[in-house]
Amino acid sequence: MNKMLAKCAFIGGIIVFVWGMISWMLLPWHTMAMNKFKDEQRVAEVIRENAPISGVYILPNMYRISGTEEEIQKQMAKDAELMQKGPVMFSSICLTGMDVKSVSPFITSIIINILAAGVITWMLMQTKGLKFMNQVGFITLGGVFVALVGDLPQWNWWGFAGNYIFVCMLDHVVGWFLAGLAMAKLMKKR
Repeated sequence: MNKMLAKCAFIGGIIVFVWGMISWMLLPWHTMAMNKFKDEQRVAEVIRENAPISGVYILPNMYRISGTEEEIQKQMAKDAELMQKGPVMFSSICLTGMDVKSVSPFITSIIINILAAGVITWMLMQTKGLKFMNQVGFITLGGVFVALVGDLPQWNWWGFAGNYIFVCMLDHVVGWFLAGLAMAKLMKKR
């Protein structure tokens, strides 16, 4: 069982990783779902001027309010007005930049996918008597689950564009379907 788990986790994780590379690097759908600022240099300057540390930022930030009860109520009312008026932003800012030639994110991504494939393999091993396509469906449902709880909340709460979320969700489902084909085939040999 442990050998099968490790083998399925490794193969499934690699397949999901390779699908992600194909989807992001060869297919145009991710880039088509992203917009570009008119003046990126100016936006970068404004971010550097206003973001003292790397991290997650939201605009307006209704969560980091302090003061007296009256001051908090005034700030919340102001923030609610700003939220309604827009723009609204949810972003991750890395002030130090990123090395585009680094392999580290790729290695980390492979490890994450292998761990995820290990979890879904373990879950599948807890079932009995599933035929090949049912096993593929079980693993694909893992991708559907990730899409539902990982991507849709970003659309719901932060206004992420529908086309971007759709592509991300499709990535999860397709990736885990492809991994499911290989993983179920390996499980058949069990």
